[in-house]
Amino acid sequence: MKFVLKIIVPAISMLLLAATSAVGASPLAGSEWGLAGQDTPFVRFEAEGRVAGHGGCNRFFGGYEISGESLKIGPLGATRMACAGPVMEEEAAFLARLQEAAGFRREDGRLELLDGEGGVLMVLHHRDWD
Repeated sequence: MKFVLKIIVPAISMLLLAATSAVGASPLAGSEWGLAGQDTPFVRFEAEGRVAGHGGCNRFFGGYEISGESLKIGPLGATRMACAGPVMEEEAAFLARLQEAAGFRREDGRLELLDGEGGVLMVLHHRDWD
């Protein structure tokens, strides 16, 4: 009997913990999004409210929070590589839009990042996580 309790009780506890984690999981966790037709820039939403990606020149990282359809990304940190002017400008614009996002809409393999008034800041497309 003690042997059964030693196995069943921990197993049930693990199942309950897994179910609780799944309920609170972010709808974006485990997904990666990028601009159509480009390898970079991209953003990856990871578990536990972490975000990471590549801006075209530098890797970036930070946090994110989701509540319903509200989204807050950042603050973001990044490596400090130097690239050609246009690449750096595109990267700065991409990172700025990520951090300006106040909401999101997800449909048909697309992720629309929205500003505080519901306007579209940027449209990203689902990518396979490499």
